[in-house]
Amino acid sequence: MDPSAIDMLIKMSDQNISRKFKNEYRDLGFIFVNKTKHPGYPLLIKHIESRMARILALAGIDKAVTLHSLRHTHASLLAEAGVILPKFKTA
Repeated sequence: MDPSAIDMLIKMSDQNISRKFKNEYRDLGFIFVNKTKHPGYPLLIKHIESRMARILALAGIDKAVTLHSLRHTHASLLAEAGVILPKFKTA
């Protein structure tokens, strides 16, 4: 990952810990966390999907777009730009 992206994620993580619910926050190492009902736990996929649906509707983009399709698009754009993609071993 780009160093500036890593710095941004570290800042987001630090902000999560220092929020007003500091005493209730469970630092489980997640960056995109629930900030209300269970501070520190990961967001539920249903929450992410409904939020994405609203954003897609506002942008006038087809609802068939998913997080997974965005991931593939990102990887394709990186490959097209000549970025060397890491190879992961599978079990």
